[in-house]
Amino acid sequence: MFGTAAAAITFIDRDRQWFKARSGFELSETPRDIAFCDYTIRDDNGFVVPNAILDERFTGNPFVTDEHHVRFYAGHPIVSPEGHRVGAFCVYDTRPREFSEEDSVMLRNLALLVQDELWADRQKAAVQ
Repeated sequence: MFGTAAAAITFIDRDRQWFKARSGFELSETPRDIAFCDYTIRDDNGFVVPNAILDERFTGNPFVTDEHHVRFYAGHPIVSPEGHRVGAFCVYDTRPREFSEEDSVMLRNLALLVQDELWADRQKAAVQ
């Protein structure tokens, strides 16, 4: 949909980021302190990095400097039923790129679909 090298559904706890679903890479978890998604969950509106090598927050990040060569990242938070941002739906690429407003809306809509699906059973139980 976005033409990126990878996409993931992530969750963040105190110390790590783990991948509920992923495509384009093999990692199952990473330390939180190097996770791009850690920045995503700090805001309700999503997070975009057009070129990570030029962004001082990420120039030394192992995902930027190692074999992953992350240059572009976009993520939108996944929110728990209690209103806590607990993870993200994200995409990344090995080349810098722009992310249009239309792309942001599509990413947000995908994150909301994932969020609704994840919490559907809990919401059904609350109604019963």
